[in-house]
Amino acid sequence: MKKMAVLGVCFMVFLAAAMPVWGAGDLKMPQANIIKPGPEVSEDISAFSGQWKGRWTSWACPPSHGLDAILIVEEVTNTSVKLWYSWGNDSGWGFSPGCVHITKKAKFERINGKVYLTWVTKNGMPFYFWIEDGKIKGKKGPLTNNPFEVTMERF
Repeated sequence: MKKMAVLGVCFMVFLAAAMPVWGAGDLKMPQANIIKPGPEVSEDISAFSGQWKGRWTSWACPPSHGLDAILIVEEVTNTSVKLWYSWGNDSGWGFSPGCVHITKKAKFERINGKVYLTWVTKNGMPFYFWIEDGKIKGKKGPLTNNPFEVTMERF
């Protein structure tokens, strides 16, 4: 019996050591130059301008699991947007930290009357962000039936 208890403890220690780290870190702060939108830019689009920070979560993952992210919307017009997007690392999702400057592929789209800031990554993953209650909400992947979401606040 004592032998089984010792084996059980050893197994638990092994499992704890083998578990992935469900934290995020190493978030890079992009050096951005935010240009205030001009008066010709609609209010629902100019609301995106500025620095935003949040944490991606998923109902499909443990509560402590997530990915920190920064979205800096540098420049907006009614037809174009320039931004920085930065993310930390998270071994649970298999991500290393990174940062991209998006100057041509991001755009604003109106879907069912709501304005979305969107872009598609080079491997085909769409991102959608919208303003809700003074915060930015976002989805990675399709807008519906999607477990990956973020809420960002200004900083």
